[in-house]
Amino acid sequence: MISKIFITFLLIVPFCFNFQGNEIGSFEYVARGRGVFKQIIMRHDSTFIRDLDTENKILTNSETWVYLKEVVTQKDLEKLNLLESPTEKRFSDQALSAQLVIKTNNSEYISSEFDHGYPPEEIKEIVEKITSSFNSK
Repeated sequence: MISKIFITFLLIVPFCFNFQGNEIGSFEYVARGRGVFKQIIMRHDSTFIRDLDTENKILTNSETWVYLKEVVTQKDLEKLNLLESPTEKRFSDQALSAQLVIKTNNSEYISSEFDHGYPPEEIKEIVEKITSSFNSK
């Protein structure tokens, strides 16, 4: 009986610690250029939408939050900073320079820079879901 409890403990405890370390705390999207700044910080309960002049706080849609968390579990966050931008319009001011930041309980994953509106394919659905908040304010 004791051995069954001990084995169960050994199987469950590492899973709990692993889950806690990967718990998503927030998603942050920033797009900037000459005289332009846009930022979205999305947490499980609230989303902050900022630009140079304004800041709005809205409730985070719980379905959106669950969807984003599910999509992120399928990504290798360690390689977020290695993703290549499909376009280079930001180098000639044809597009804002953007980045995605995903924060967990104990880590921060920052993407490489890419053109606003043209994210790398690997994170496209995440960025599009987050930036839809720009249009909904």
